[in-house]
Amino acid sequence: MSSVIVAFGVIVFVGFVAISSILIYVIITTSRIKAIKGQPKKEIEELMDRAAKNTKLMENYLQYKGRLWF
Repeated sequence: MSSVIVAFGVIVFVGFVAISSILIYVIITTSRIKAIKGQPKKEIEELMDRAAKNTKLMENYLQYKGRLWF
């Protein structure tokens, strides 16, 4: 029973770390966009595409880690 509690705690901790890292990345990305408001729209769209791609990579990584645990 204690191993189930430990496993659940590890999952919650890793989830918290992942969510906080994604939030930090989003905050940094939005601050970059605010800093480059004067630049052309195409460059901002490229930056947003890169942020979406990195978020998807993080989700895939977390799914892969989940498969390793169980």
